[in-house]
Amino acid sequence: MALTYLSVPPTAQKPAGYVPGDIVDFVIASPGLDVALNTLRLSGTLTVTGIPNATRLVFSDSAIGIHGFINNLLVSTANQGTISNQSAYPRWVKMRRTASRARGDICTAASNVAELTAGDDSKMATIFANAGVNNPITDNAIAFSASLDIPLNNAAAADGTTPRLSYGAVGETRISLRWVAPVEVFYGTDSPAASYVVTDLRLDYAALPGIAKPPPIILSTLVETKQVINGDVAQITATLPVAASAVHSTFLAVADEFSTSAVNTKLARLPGISRAYLLLSDVSSQVPPLETVEDMVEGYLQSFPEGAMLGRSDCTLAKLSSGDFFGIGRALPLPAGSSFGVQLDSSVGTLATPYYCYLFFRSSIEI
Repeated sequence: MALTYLSVPPTAQKPAGYVPGDIVDFVIASPGLDVALNTLRLSGTLTVTGIPNATRLVFSDSAIGIHGFINNLLVSTANQGTISNQSAYPRWVKMRRTASRARGDICTAASNVAELTAGDDSKMATIFANAGVNNPITDNAIAFSASLDIPLNNAAAADGTTPRLSYGAVGETRISLRWVAPVEVFYGTDSPAASYVVTDLRLDYAALPGIAKPPPIILSTLVETKQVINGDVAQITATLPVAASAVHSTFLAVADEFSTSAVNTKLARLPGISRAYLLLSDVSSQVPPLETVEDMVEGYLQSFPEGAMLGRSDCTLAKLSSGDFFGIGRALPLPAGSSFGVQLDSSVGTLATPYYCYLFFRSSIEI
């Protein structure tokens, strides 16, 4: 069946561009057409400003590119209400991408390069400035096109056909996002002076002619929670409002959240981590304790089905040794209403700064 390619601008257009803190809404309303899921892309032009010509020490997370500039992604429809609300979007993209792709994939695949990814964070200053060592920096406008990691791009049809979001069933679809503050995306000595503006913004997608009885669709969704660890023995708990198929957790020092010396999407290893217990309300599903960093990271990588299937990740021996790639996770069924906990034995209690624990539960909904 023929696809029609469409674009919609933000509901509130700003010809001069969108700046940090701006909230942008896109509304898809196309009677007679259904959205072809897994085709939605955010496109526009990014201009980074304030980079000093002499030093150029402004960086961002090279594994996620433009995704690091976006947060608070809300997806809803007129008839279904809220489908997802992602408040730690850049971290989730970092986790999923680095658990399923090697660095070479991240920085060379055309679909990723269009999202402004690079081989390492030091290359981001060159991308932002687009100037040689001896050339003056001018505000460089960089075009981007990114496949948003939202349920509408993680969909399948129950009958195996192209998944579609039926306008007749759900009505208007709204996607909202916030452009993050510079301190949330930039780091480096010169980062306090850096800012950015986004112009030519649009949401691109493909559409199909509407049909009377579209097949049910299954959307992959997330439940998120963020808690603080400030002791050597910490227990993080959550009650699941929906059934989940996997849990993924990563960590960050509170002092690094808005730091000029560290990227705030870092997958930091908990200092002195020696043991992790996954605590389930269903005693028949108890998991043996994880007692080595290698076991913890292996379970984390295997908790991402895309990574487990491809057998590829951005986890290298150097990153594992330096504590720059770490997570705890497990693929296991968690029924709705069940309680999940993780007990962590570490040396965080002896440090000056506590740590954040980010928990993501992978779920799904059917429409």
